[in-house]
Amino acid sequence: MDLDRYEKLKGKVDQLQREVSRVEGAQQEILKRLKKEFDCNSLDEAKTLRDKLESRSNRARESYEKALDQFEEEWGEVLDGVGTQR
Repeated sequence: MDLDRYEKLKGKVDQLQREVSRVEGAQQEILKRLKKEFDCNSLDEAKTLRDKLESRSNRARESYEKALDQFEEEWGEVLDGVGTQR
C-alpha cells in the first residue's frame, strides 16, 4: 500500500469515527430527554409508552365521535331551527 492510498483511507476512517461520535452523542441526548420528559430509560420503554398513548388517544377520539353523533341525533333538529325563526 502506498502512502497516498494510506492517507486517503486514514482520512475516511477519521471522518467515519467523527460521525459515529456525533451520532452517539445525539443518541445520548435523546435518551436523556426521554428520561426527563417521559421517565423512559430506553427506546423500548418509549415505544411502549407511545403505543399506550396512541391507544388512549384513539379510544378518546372514538368516544368523542360517538358522543357527538348522539348529540347531533338528539339535538340536530332543534339546532337546525335556531336562527331561522324570527
